[in-house]
Amino acid sequence: MKKNIVIKLLVLLFSGYIACAQAPKPDSVTVPLSDTLCFKYNFKQGDTLDYIGISFDSLQIDFGDNIKKHRIERIIIACDSVLPNGHFLLSHSLIEILAKETQGDKKPIKREESQWLDRVVKIELDSLGRRYRIFLDDSTEGAVSPGGAFGPFILIEYGEACRLLNESWIVKSDLGLAENGIPIPLVTQTSFFRAKERKDTLGYKCNSGEYIFTGQGSFKAITGKDTMNLHSIMNGFGKFENHPKRGFPIHYFATIEQKLKINMSGDVEKPGKHFVRADYTLRRFVPGTDKQMKRTLPNAKEQKTKNRWK
Repeated sequence: MKKNIVIKLLVLLFSGYIACAQAPKPDSVTVPLSDTLCFKYNFKQGDTLDYIGISFDSLQIDFGDNIKKHRIERIIIACDSVLPNGHFLLSHSLIEILAKETQGDKKPIKREESQWLDRVVKIELDSLGRRYRIFLDDSTEGAVSPGGAFGPFILIEYGEACRLLNESWIVKSDLGLAENGIPIPLVTQTSFFRAKERKDTLGYKCNSGEYIFTGQGSFKAITGKDTMNLHSIMNGFGKFENHPKRGFPIHYFATIEQKLKINMSGDVEKPGKHFVRADYTLRRFVPGTDKQMKRTLPNAKEQKTKNRWK
């Protein structure tokens, strides 16, 4: 009887040893797919994004009174085509603006017009947000967006496709911000990104992240006989919640602090400061298809309604 008990114990111990020997090592644990977030664009031809942007600016030039602006903008981004190399050709246009400006004791000014209104630029973008070619509607007619040459822009360069939750990465970018002005403002910046937890945003289970960045920008504009050279040293912070399949922002918040140097036609250089915070929210998404189809940027006049922000 005792012999049978000993044999059974040996069998149990041996079985346990085999199970332990076949168990996976602690360092071979598989990371759940739910902890991996991907940040890449996946446009289809005909995709049309309709954004509302709400921004607050504070601008000071040569130690004068601050110019404070509250802006509401409507921006359309459309995918004109998906190129054979997988890049996207995107159209970008500001189609409506409503702004209020104050400066010192002066009476507030309301604006519904801008030189940048209805201007169309086209940007060739890859899935990680890197820019390749830019097409302008009229390169001879200079203008700047209401947010300035170095203001926040929706088409972020992510530099990496997929990251684990709370993982960080660094992206160095040389950008031509055609959506901010003509001639094209040039920016060199370094961004530190971090993948954050998924969020429910406007009915989507979004991949979210945030970043901080520092950079420099330059812009040169010629108007008649006058030439303006603008240089900016800037830093900023942003948060974004992206469409789970298409990769574009459902909501995007950005704040930027700029120290400016301004030179007009050889005059003495003047200092300036520009602080801006902006919230962009997707108002409407009209999906395209995988089939070849022709869809142009929505006509700005057709988009305008009596209730501008309904």
